[in-house]
Amino acid sequence: PWAHLQRSSVLLALGRRDDAIADMTAAYDLDPSNYTAFNLAKEMAYAGRIAEALEMLETLPVGEDERTNYADARALVTGLAGETDEALAVLGEELADRPQDPDALNADCWFRGLFNVALDSALASCTRAVERSENPAPALDSRAMVKYRLGDHEAAIADLDQVLALAPGIAASRYLRGVVRIASGDKGGQEDIRTALRMEPQLAALYARHGVKPAS
Repeated sequence: PWAHLQRSSVLLALGRRDDAIADMTAAYDLDPSNYTAFNLAKEMAYAGRIAEALEMLETLPVGEDERTNYADARALVTGLAGETDEALAVLGEELADRPQDPDALNADCWFRGLFNVALDSALASCTRAVERSENPAPALDSRAMVKYRLGDHEAAIADLDQVLALAPGIAASRYLRGVVRIASGDKGGQEDIRTALRMEPQLAALYARHGVKPAS
């Protein structure tokens, strides 16, 4: 299964989602881990196979230590189906049980930013996720998305600068920083975008799906 998963990552980066899904499915058939299932369900949802993705998630035996990843996957699939209120409820239930868990906090923060919903109360979860994470880079990236959605470009860039200082290879954060820099009038953001797309060409389509793209 390792070879299939490695190849699927490359295929996703190249924007070949259907081929990646085939490899992920083959990997799951060989070793039906929930980790693979969660990621497979997300990619199926982006490919428009919402019903299949939900069916897969609903049949999984989810352990206690997998609940947050399950909620994250379920929320994304449900959100892509247009049911953002239901998705927020899924994440809210997880947060109610684990109010101090950085992964649950970050999942809630990221969903709100990505889907541009319930932003008025998002920053509290985002900041708690940053404060409680041993590795704050993912939570900083999520908070930056929320700040960008709220129009606070300077604060979003500051968070993304921190992410890229910690982990310069995170292409998604570099791409988002480019978008925000351009939105704030800094044409230097184009270089961030070019660099990010050299690393992961599919980012432009992924973020455009959620209405996040460079201002023309």
